Amino acid sequence: MSRARRGVVGRDLRAIFNAGVVREMADGELLERFLTREGEAAELAFAALVERHGPMVLRVCRSVLRDDHEASDAFQATFLVLVRKAGSMWVADSIGPWLHQVALRVARGARSAKARRRRIEARAAVLETAGPSEPAGPDDLEALIHEELNRLHERYRSPVVLCCLEGLTLDQAARRLGWPMGTVQSRLARGRQRLRERLSRRGVSPSAGTFAAAIASERARDAVPAALSEATIQAATQVAALGATVAGVVPASVARLAKGAMRSMFITKLTKISAGVLAAGVIATGVGFLSASERPNQEPRAEGTEPASAAAKMTDEHRVAQATSMNNLQRIALAMHIYAQEHGGRLPPAAIHKDGTPLLSWRVALLPFIGEERLFEQFNLDEPWDSPSNLALASQMPEVYAPVAGQGETRASTYVQVLVGPGTLFEGEAGRKLDDIPDGPALTLLVVEAAEPVLWTKPEDILYDPDRPREGLGGQFEGGTNVAFADGAVRFLSNEVRPEVLRALSSRDGGEIVGSDALQP
Repeated sequence: MSRARRGVVGRDLRAIFNAGVVREMADGELLERFLTREGEAAELAFAALVERHGPMVLRVCRSVLRDDHEASDAFQATFLVLVRKAGSMWVADSIGPWLHQVALRVARGARSAKARRRRIEARAAVLETAGPSEPAGPDDLEALIHEELNRLHERYRSPVVLCCLEGLTLDQAARRLGWPMGTVQSRLARGRQRLRERLSRRGVSPSAGTFAAAIASERARDAVPAALSEATIQAATQVAALGATVAGVVPASVARLAKGAMRSMFITKLTKISAGVLAAGVIATGVGFLSASERPNQEPRAEGTEPASAAAKMTDEHRVAQATSMNNLQRIALAMHIYAQEHGGRLPPAAIHKDGTPLLSWRVALLPFIGEERLFEQFNLDEPWDSPSNLALASQMPEVYAPVAGQGETRASTYVQVLVGPGTLFEGEAGRKLDDIPDGPALTLLVVEAAEPVLWTKPEDILYDPDRPREGLGGQFEGGTNVAFADGAVRFLSNEVRPEVLRALSSRDGGEIVGSDALQP
């Protein structure tokens, strides 16, 4: 778009706003116009959204990153995520609270990437030359406020974002949210109070005046520069028209931030779905236990035998643990696939190597893909698992790796392992390609539960022996082991499955033919 063209669009937009046409449109109407119209109409609709929510988004990015250039990239990435998600969003009210969450996620991703680059490029130099830390200022408080605001329930977070960050009146917020004004007022008061309580628990107790100043909308300070707004609107309309983020439409740094945020959002959504499925299983087993333990007219039990209800309880506990274990394996298998998408189709290698020496387990490499980016950033990937700094992180093992049936020598031990050695999917120092599994992903083991736990950060897994294919398998449950296949499927393999079948499943290119009936005991 030429400078003259941008000037025309700017004048048109101001004219429409002055006429009150766009100003009164709901966010959902503006998104629909952006998606269904073409040319200037779509551009003006998106420009209205940037005009409406841009100051809040930019303020979040600045408070987290404290660098105008990086904040500008995060700003554009936030609205790029909106473009990519607009078609699947159902907007009944304001998108302000949603954009606040996305902006915070993008800005944190940018901050993490910057910290990671510094560690990789000049770790020692940074430590030696780092000066004294700056005293905490308003921006530090503001960043903390955004973090804690993001943790509030939506019913409280929404009015705080609209009224405190975007400067809407109670009447305007009520119309945007579709709530009675009294509801907005009461939830706003409760949201602010809960926010203060959260800050107090983190050692920050701002006065009412300081708190209000920190979260008040400061339009003069947070006005979006015209060049940034125009670049964002232009990129959004081009990306929407082309249906994809293409080279030259947005800077590579912006595209990376948007991609990272969308991946993180997907993982978070998947985690919630998995937790819901697991909760449903727990409820189902609980109902089963209740019905078994409350059956009337139970026959008298012989002396020394176990009550029927106790036996039922043990069975249900076992089933819940089994469901949790299989759910964890499925999350790990999916994370492996997401890792492969980000690394040219290759799975993570069994260990993070340096100069041919294994330093850390694949379980560490997978952290960013199971929602543990912050923990991953704390590891020094140039040091072994037992270096003082890395060993200190072992106690923070993610729940997805944790034992579920009470086993494990320490809180840092896991049964989740892969098969390593000749012919396996994790042979060698380089990760294997998912689309290069001659035996087929549906019949090749990806992740298994081992007989013996290992420290989760240590590059130690099951060394596969084709002469003894069952060795090393099993551990959490009697009679067999839970496994995940390279296609993402998870199942329980009985100890009665024949050795030749296990041998075929353990190799990636053995050429064996395995029927589905062979997996049954």
